[in-house]
Amino acid sequence: MIIHTERMTKVRIIVPSLQLDPVIEKLYSLSKFHLIPHTKNSSLDIGKPLPNVEKISELLLVLRSLKAKFNILSQASSTCYTLSDIETKLQHITQQITAYEEKLALAAAQLSEKNELLKQLDFLNSLYLDIDSYKPLKSIASFIGYINYRDDLRDKLYHVTRSHKLHISKNGKHRTLALFCRSADAVKIAGLLKEYSFTPVDISKALQLSGHVMPAVNALIDEINTVEIEQQKTQRYLQQLLTKYTSFIANAEAFLTDEAAKAEAPLQFAATRHSSVIQAWVPTHDIPLIQTELEKTAGAKIVIEQKPVQKNDKVPIQLKHTLLVKPFTFFMDLYTLPHYDEINPVLFMFLTFPLFFGMMLGDVGYGLVTLLFFLWLKTKLPQARDLLNVLLYSSVSSIIFGFIFGEYFGFEHVKEKTASFLSGLGIVLLPETIVEHGIQEVVYTFPRIINRLHGEINVLGNEIHIVLVLGAILGFIHLNLAFLIGFFNELHHGFFKAVLHKVSWLILEAGIILLVISFLGIITLPILVGWFVLALAIIMLYLGEGVQGLVELPSIFSNILSYMRLGAVGLASVGLAVVVNENLTMPFIEKGGFFVVIGILIFALGHTINILLGILGPFLHSLRLHYVEFFSKFFHGGGIRYAPFGAKNYENYRR
Repeated sequence: MIIHTERMTKVRIIVPSLQLDPVIEKLYSLSKFHLIPHTKNSSLDIGKPLPNVEKISELLLVLRSLKAKFNILSQASSTCYTLSDIETKLQHITQQITAYEEKLALAAAQLSEKNELLKQLDFLNSLYLDIDSYKPLKSIASFIGYINYRDDLRDKLYHVTRSHKLHISKNGKHRTLALFCRSADAVKIAGLLKEYSFTPVDISKALQLSGHVMPAVNALIDEINTVEIEQQKTQRYLQQLLTKYTSFIANAEAFLTDEAAKAEAPLQFAATRHSSVIQAWVPTHDIPLIQTELEKTAGAKIVIEQKPVQKNDKVPIQLKHTLLVKPFTFFMDLYTLPHYDEINPVLFMFLTFPLFFGMMLGDVGYGLVTLLFFLWLKTKLPQARDLLNVLLYSSVSSIIFGFIFGEYFGFEHVKEKTASFLSGLGIVLLPETIVEHGIQEVVYTFPRIINRLHGEINVLGNEIHIVLVLGAILGFIHLNLAFLIGFFNELHHGFFKAVLHKVSWLILEAGIILLVISFLGIITLPILVGWFVLALAIIMLYLGEGVQGLVELPSIFSNILSYMRLGAVGLASVGLAVVVNENLTMPFIEKGGFFVVIGILIFALGHTINILLGILGPFLHSLRLHYVEFFSKFFHGGGIRYAPFGAKNYENYRR
């Protein structure tokens, strides 16, 4: 079950038309059926939706528009209604909402009109004239508006005509103007005012009044206040109405969404004159339950047939794992689901992803910090639970590798005083003589299995860091595991083909190893044996994968060497930690006094940066080793997600 995705069985259900409604209801409540849409053909048409689909769609449209219009975000609870109940209640709600909205629209129009009038009166008020002074007369022309006033305006007016009356005042930052003259001089005056950027102001609404301006302004302000108070009352009533019906709107929308899915389900069925034919994928172990439940619903009139999986069937994929492994399905959601015939790689990622991460970020202190950080983050980001669980596993792995490497925030050893203190806590440290800058010193080293920073191994006469060699060995094992998985994936094409495709790579590696150890004299075996095995592997590879397989031959070496990053990234991390400790922090702390505080700040900042880099780098590198090197040897993917009819996220699945 863990190695393979959930086993599925295709079923065909033949239902009499009279039993279709209860059967759809049962299919929906069981939430086990991944429906296979029927394609219309010469013998079987597509089914018709249930009769209530139009009414459901209409009500759903109203509810969703209300939710969007008033930003209703309330969570829905499981509630049953009848369509007539929803329709009646919805009509009542929409009538009340419409009445309030009409009141609000009327108030908005009144306020707009009154504010415009107030604006005109405010303008006239700055000129200190009665409203009647502006009433139009046939023999008198008037210019009312704003102007860029200059002192020479009055002289120029006298040159045009002496028969005029000019009023200039200030209204805020602007100069206002009211100029009255004979109608015969209007054209000349207009031309003159252009030189002063005259802008006329519309006072047509104000001219509907009479008398002094200020009383009219005061009366208008009172009217505006009255309208605004009524507007606020109406808005409050509308909000109270929405609050009262929020739960109903959310629940009814959820209920109708379910009903719409049921009503539209026949569009995925095949239909004859008196029956419907439903095809679906269901988990194989649920077949007995399904058969029993459907027969209870429709009696002996229903026919349920099981169909074998065909080669071209698009079987939906359901990944099923224990709670411990389940978080790693996150990586398949991020990449692609396996095909039905493929081995599910999630279990392998569960085993190797934290291993690789921990090897790169192997430090007890760093592991504890990231463990606590991700535990805290889980309380803040519950939606990222799976990813954070993966990182928690990886943090535990970092702690374990930290013990293996004997590293604690980059410290591999301490001085005698600290060693004595730790010995009091029961931690046994081993004395070790080191030479730094030509000075010999005795330090006390934390217990460890592997010296990551200084441990080296001789490979063909070259001293290489042991963690780099370990990375390559892990890569060799990981890739051969991928070839074995690929072999089992290919078995459905036939044993011989699977051997040519995947076992050929294993034989190739065996040939190379035989050649190397023969050359080095490690074993007394004729070199020809190694060449023979190598040639056999190449021929098998050509027969299995053609020219493409031969082209990819060099990639096996680059793939294995790629795993050396497991050691290289870790060396970079511990190197930076040592720099922070020995080159930046300790010189300040050794000075004592205030410099101790500076040293602690540098220590905290330096290790925070290193931990952040330590999370990002190992995560991405580990992911790359799986997606690129590991998956490329056996994984094709492209599976479609199991989306059972009736599941709460059915609509999301369908999209």
